[in-house]
Amino acid sequence: MKDYLQYYLKSNLLGIKRIAYFSKSFILEICADIINIIFALLFYQILYLNVGKGLGIPISDLFILVLSVKLTGDLYNLFFGAGVQSLPYHIQYGTLDGLLIKPFNIFFLMYLSKLNWKCLANLIIDIFLFMILIIKYTIDISLVSVLSYLAMICFATLIFTAFNILIYLGSIIFVRLDAFISLISSFFSLSTFPAAIFRNRILRWVFTYLIPVIVIGNFPLMAIREEQKGSLFLIVIIITLLFSYLAYWGTISMLKHYKSASS
Repeated sequence: MKDYLQYYLKSNLLGIKRIAYFSKSFILEICADIINIIFALLFYQILYLNVGKGLGIPISDLFILVLSVKLTGDLYNLFFGAGVQSLPYHIQYGTLDGLLIKPFNIFFLMYLSKLNWKCLANLIIDIFLFMILIIKYTIDISLVSVLSYLAMICFATLIFTAFNILIYLGSIIFVRLDAFISLISSFFSLSTFPAAIFRNRILRWVFTYLIPVIVIGNFPLMAIREEQKGSLFLIVIIITLLFSYLAYWGTISMLKHYKSASS
């Protein structure tokens, strides 16, 4: 365990140094992210004024959806995104060999060994915006609801990570999956819409268990609103275990098909 921590700290300290060398670019990216989220909130406010009232959903819930999806995405990008998204690069250029020969767990090296420090700043922005949202709309929350919300965000992040691992693992067989990855990722833009739009039972089931769009935004919202508490956590735990197992099984299975660059 000590060796893992040393490797983790050293590799990510190098990431901080790299950011220091390119501080101007880092600041510009943060500013761009702030502008994007402001425009997103404005867009959903306009959307709500036109169609949201018909769904019987408060505008504060719509904003919680948007921030929950952003928070989940930032947590994914902070801890897992760099590793998961670099898998096609490793396959295409044969650099996966360098990970396989290292005396560390392959899952740790592939998916968790790199932090995206820019997303740490994004998380601070998310918390700040969430506090403004609670104060502005006087959202009634308790310690239990906040803890439930944070737990649900963690589950949503794990599910989102496992789902992306399954998609990117296909690069071992097909090498380039850019178009397919973009297509599947586009479905997750639906995460910022309330579950009420999925009126058809089949659609609701598909976007909960197969492509977990509803889980990413709506489950955290229901957690902070303390809706369906027991059944909600049971469902999300089952989905988390299912996708985590599939990601584990997929990684082991697909690595068997991997051909070394030296072979």
